Amino acid sequence: MIEKQIKHSFVENVYIIVISFLEFLFLQVSITVFDYHLSVPIILLNLCILIILNETIAFFIDTYILGMISLSVSGLWSIACYYTVLYHGMPLTFGELKNLGTAMGVLASYEFRIEKCPLTVLCVAVLGIIASGFMRKRIKSHSFNKSSYIVGMMIWSVSLIYILFSYFLANPVRPKYVINWSWKEAYGTYGYLTCLIEDIYSRKDIFIEPSGYDRKYLEEVCENYKIDNKISLDNETLMNRDYPDIILILNESLYDLKWVVDMETDSDYFMNIHSLDGLLYGYSVVPYIAGGTNCSEYELLTSNSLSMMRSGITPFNVINLDCSNSIVSHLGCIGYDTLGTHTEPKNNYNRGYAYNALGFNSVKFDNDYSELEYYGNRWFESDESVYKNVEEWYEEMDSSSPRFIYLLTIQNHGNYDENNEEYDTVHVVNYQGDNESLINEYLTCISQTDEAFYDFARYFCTSDRRVILCMLGDHCPPFAPALLDDYKTDYEGSNIRLRETPLFIWANYDLDVDDYNLGEISMIDIIPKLLDIADVPKSYYYDYIYNMQQRIPILTADGYCFKNSAERIDLSQNDELSDYLEKYYYMEYNNVATSNKIEWFYN
Repeated sequence: MIEKQIKHSFVENVYIIVISFLEFLFLQVSITVFDYHLSVPIILLNLCILIILNETIAFFIDTYILGMISLSVSGLWSIACYYTVLYHGMPLTFGELKNLGTAMGVLASYEFRIEKCPLTVLCVAVLGIIASGFMRKRIKSHSFNKSSYIVGMMIWSVSLIYILFSYFLANPVRPKYVINWSWKEAYGTYGYLTCLIEDIYSRKDIFIEPSGYDRKYLEEVCENYKIDNKISLDNETLMNRDYPDIILILNESLYDLKWVVDMETDSDYFMNIHSLDGLLYGYSVVPYIAGGTNCSEYELLTSNSLSMMRSGITPFNVINLDCSNSIVSHLGCIGYDTLGTHTEPKNNYNRGYAYNALGFNSVKFDNDYSELEYYGNRWFESDESVYKNVEEWYEEMDSSSPRFIYLLTIQNHGNYDENNEEYDTVHVVNYQGDNESLINEYLTCISQTDEAFYDFARYFCTSDRRVILCMLGDHCPPFAPALLDDYKTDYEGSNIRLRETPLFIWANYDLDVDDYNLGEISMIDIIPKLLDIADVPKSYYYDYIYNMQQRIPILTADGYCFKNSAERIDLSQNDELSDYLEKYYYMEYNNVATSNKIEWFYN
């Protein structure tokens, strides 16, 4: 009898492990990532999580019923995830379930196709369910079986110990990142299940609710602001006005090293841009130093400050951008045809989803580009060849509407040791540091950006349409902090200087401005400033930010306010500025963290 129970418990628990392994395979193939390899420790971690879940359930129900339920749920989830990746560009997560209604509406516009992968999952799941039915007598065990419970508890305990070690050791096996630059790399390296768990954690407490936030009070603030600032244009009037075309360029790692270090070069790497007639110039203060492209994108396109969000987030991956306020949705409301583009795959930083959610009429990614060129041995697409594609798409856009194009470049991305020295056309002179070769390659890249932007601007000189170009950098290169001179090592000042990237605005017509120096302004202020320069109506959200910028030129992602790169504003000593900033945070919180959003445009 005892021997029979031991044999029974062995079969039962082997069955649970097999079911867990099938669940793991179902979930992993659903993300269609086959270009990365899971390590053995990572596979074991994913399996242990599933084993613990299944062994726990097996304490309460018959094991064959567990098999049927587990295979059904994991199979259906796998199929749903596959089509979510196919049509949405992002794996299925619990966070996406709240958008199920919207997702179904989107899916309705696609032609549904039966694919090989989900069909295989379905067949294997059905066969597993049938096999569970045939094994009913052999593995039915919910009637108390001491041996089965003991073996199950042993497997459960070993799995738990492995999970704890995986997550809390000095060098944990758990995902170091989940939705960083590419979800494919994360899910392909760490497995679907562990990334799903990490995704749940990463979405926890993203937004920091401002003290005293009240929607009714915010409605009064907005209404009074509209009245006080005479914002009363109606939609019909706005749709019938002649607006300039706007091209917004966020240029990868565009930075002026002379801003942080005294050095000479054998050529001026911004020579061409500075020669443009009517050029407006200044510095934009980006969220983070030496990285964080997606954070810069988010603040630029939405004018929402990251200072009221949990640090370290990747906005496009963890924030629900559907129906969110953005320059894209704003311009779309007044008749602009809009296009968003980047030369890399749409899964990078989840841009495929994000750009569509922000409201672009059309989006272009890697496969949409043609005849791309590269500098030397660097594998990053040149600005010049990217602009050639944008010129073609610009001409194809609706000629009866004003046009807005947002472009994220990649030419100047690190590393900066890809080429031999003979490729460098810009060199530092009398430099004594250790990074000379990196600086030369980097500045050569910047010089090529300078030439490409100049040619891009000249292209529009012959256009019969009014066009305004705005280009700024997303962050400084990674080696910039090491170049700080001793006399610029004041923490607050150098911190801001390292965040300040060049900002250029140029138009093929007279902008009629009094001051061509834009000064130093926050990333969230770029769009309100650009709309003002272009004489395009601002919503009262943008108008409020524009007026706030006159009082608080710089608001960092850390929540600190500055007048310039060296002078910080102490809000505790200025109730007026503190109140102004508080109301901005109320508006932003309503934008990003509530479903009951206030309409920021005109009534």
